[in-house]
Amino acid sequence: MRGKRYVLLPGLFLCLIGGTLAFVCGWFSGEPITHWRSVGSWTKDVVYQPWGWEAVNDNRRPKISEQPALKAIIPLGHRAVPVLFDTLIEYPILYGTNYFREKIRWVQWKTANFSLISEEPNVKQSIKQTKAGIVLMLIRKEDGGGVLPLLDAYDKAPMSYYADKNFRPWLCIREAVAISPDRASEYKEDLLTELGTTNQMIRAEAASALGLFPGFFEELIPKIISLERDKNVYVRLSAYKAHAYLVTNLKIIDPQLLRSLEHILTDTSLDETERSGAAQSLQLLGAGAEEALPILKSLTTQTNRSIRGSSYIAIRLIEKAINKEKGNKANKQ
Repeated sequence: MRGKRYVLLPGLFLCLIGGTLAFVCGWFSGEPITHWRSVGSWTKDVVYQPWGWEAVNDNRRPKISEQPALKAIIPLGHRAVPVLFDTLIEYPILYGTNYFREKIRWVQWKTANFSLISEEPNVKQSIKQTKAGIVLMLIRKEDGGGVLPLLDAYDKAPMSYYADKNFRPWLCIREAVAISPDRASEYKEDLLTELGTTNQMIRAEAASALGLFPGFFEELIPKIISLERDKNVYVRLSAYKAHAYLVTNLKIIDPQLLRSLEHILTDTSLDETERSGAAQSLQLLGAGAEEALPILKSLTTQTNRSIRGSSYIAIRLIEKAINKEKGNKANKQ
């Protein structure tokens, strides 16, 4: 009897270890398994730069050949696409969500007139979805990857009760271009195609992403300038941001862009979305927007919180860029 116990206990221990390992590696998820791990498990290991417009010029991302996660998932091709797509269209989860909080949130959503609990996005879910979007971008187009399925997922992704969607296509596209620059032309062509859709949200995302392709400046700038006159305010603002990104990336001075943004800031007939968006575009110009500082400072006394806040941030970032430029000049002398 004692001998059987000695055999049984190690066996149970090994089963426990094996079950734990299988759970961690995602073997019970029903997802495709590669190199002993599921697609979702591998996706957690994808490396990307954090959110921030200022991170565009930082091209230190590990390439596909340097990332075990990408090397494992991308060869799966069309088998991995449904898993990644489903991850992108998950319902937004909030911090501390449980059954009772979810019921309270449902009541809040139905009434829409009061708030019992604070609505905060789940950062972990946002990071997971961003990584899934990057991998989806890097899968070959013929296998169902690229720009088009990413924007389709963004269109179908539910909007959180508190505000927006959990991931931004712009960030996924930025990372894909940096990790796999040889596909930049393909991404650019698909974005231009998406500009023809009637879905204004997708058009705005596509317009914004055009600023990530400085190598196609001569081709893209006329299209971006035409989008700055679009009927939809969000498309216009996305085009201004793309324009600002391109000229900043290429260190080009564009007085006309500066004039246009200053005009939007001072035009009180425009709504707060457009005026605060113009301030956000100015901050992208960095030191090149120095002459707009007096206008921005005058807007810090505005009663509108959105315009006032955007102006404060723009002033801080522009002055930071100016000081950095002065410091660089001093070091060279």
